[in-house]
Amino acid sequence: MNREQADRLRTPFPKSAIGKLPKAGLTLEYVGHAAVTDRLLAVDPDWTWEPLAYGENGQPRILIRDKEAWLWARLTVCGVTRIECGTAPVNAFDLPKQLVSDFLRRGAMRFGVGLDLWSKEELGTQPPAPDRQHEAELHEVQTAGAAVVAQERVAKLKQKQAAASPLDQLRHDLTARAHALSSRDLAEHRKAAGLPLIRDSDAEALAAWRDILTKLEDK
Repeated sequence: MNREQADRLRTPFPKSAIGKLPKAGLTLEYVGHAAVTDRLLAVDPDWTWEPLAYGENGQPRILIRDKEAWLWARLTVCGVTRIECGTAPVNAFDLPKQLVSDFLRRGAMRFGVGLDLWSKEELGTQPPAPDRQHEAELHEVQTAGAAVVAQERVAKLKQKQAAASPLDQLRHDLTARAHALSSRDLAEHRKAAGLPLIRDSDAEALAAWRDILTKLEDK
């Protein structure tokens, strides 16, 4: 991420994009996840996010503690990846959507998006930091969940390969290899080579991708 991208992420939002929320006798200003997503797309069309772990049903793993739900995930913008969490009451309507929405807002804040608004909101309203028990739960999510997601990805790739063309099979093979590597390294090499995403690559681009993956695997 360069200085220009960092400055664009941190540019204050216009008043028309800022909402107001009554809370604890105060009126807090906030920006919704749609405006945050628009800002991320404007600066990095290839930004991505992924949960730290998946449950046995293939969905992002959600931690439940007392009356609050937590979703830990990674947000990658301009080749930089940062970990954040989304929180919501366990009885919230459309809980998964609210968790993702809160994660995107909080994750983007770590890149400076709407930071001026968060500095007001978090005066006494920031969720408590995880204690040792919660840190242990997070570690369990990262380790135990890694095996589940790996098995599911392999199974899905095998299903697709059964009916895929040779070029599609190559895309699947390269995608599987890419999952085992650092997303940050991949993003940096892809942008340096000016390559499209693996799923959008033609035969020539896939050959370049294969060289990049081999180089990273040999590190």
